[in-house]
Amino acid sequence: MSNEKDLIHISIEAVGSGIPLLKLNVPSSIQSNELYERVRFNLDKVDDTIILFLDYDFNNPLKETEDSMKDLYGDVKRITFALMTKILTEREILEKFYYATNGPNWKRNDNWLSDKPLKEWYGIKVHEGSDEKFIIKVLDLYNNKLEGVLPKEIGKLTNLQWFYLNHNKLEGKIPKEIGKLTNLQWLYLNHNKLEGEIPKEIGKLTNLQKLFLSNNKLEGEIPKEIEKLTYLQSLSLYNNKLEGEIPKEIGHRRAKHFGASFEER
Repeated sequence: MSNEKDLIHISIEAVGSGIPLLKLNVPSSIQSNELYERVRFNLDKVDDTIILFLDYDFNNPLKETEDSMKDLYGDVKRITFALMTKILTEREILEKFYYATNGPNWKRNDNWLSDKPLKEWYGIKVHEGSDEKFIIKVLDLYNNKLEGVLPKEIGKLTNLQWFYLNHNKLEGKIPKEIGKLTNLQWLYLNHNKLEGEIPKEIGKLTNLQKLFLSNNKLEGEIPKEIEKLTYLQSLSLYNNKLEGEIPKEIGHRRAKHFGASFEER
């Protein structure tokens, strides 16, 4: 058994959080590849983190990481280490979304990027009184002159239930990270310029009731994963370049509307 002085004390935290996500004590004689695997194994249990594994030489000062890495690994001269990237707050996620979709030129952007509570930002409603880390319930920017692409960070708004971005000029692909919005009930992306395939991760939105993707430039096969959406009531896919058929399992449910005839905003 190693003496206390023979151990390296490792404490890894998200940048700026001050809260350790992982603490380990390892022998000072540990090989870099073994430490790499041990850290990676434990960090895999931590949600919502992005891990960079780097070969770091403390004699080559990197201003952004030098101090934190010395805190993690003490006097070790050269080692493979894990660096946690910053876990984004809701405000930071929305800031990325704002600039990715040309926020300064939206029709309305009242209070966006201000210090005011999120519930006072245009188009946002929150879960009142919630103790959750993420509180945004509704993001409604219908017909608001959004342009650009949907950033992948949007998948981190994990308590979002209603998401309206229809009747804008959004381009690019629907990010696969949208599949992380597992509390989502209504998703309106119709009447944009979205391209590429419908991500199969859409099948992870098991609480989804309405999925509106019509009037875009989507192509490829309709993903069979849509059949996993057991609560789906309304589905709109028309005026795209999609191939294949809507899974029969959906048609057997108590769906209100499929295809071109249903309520739309």
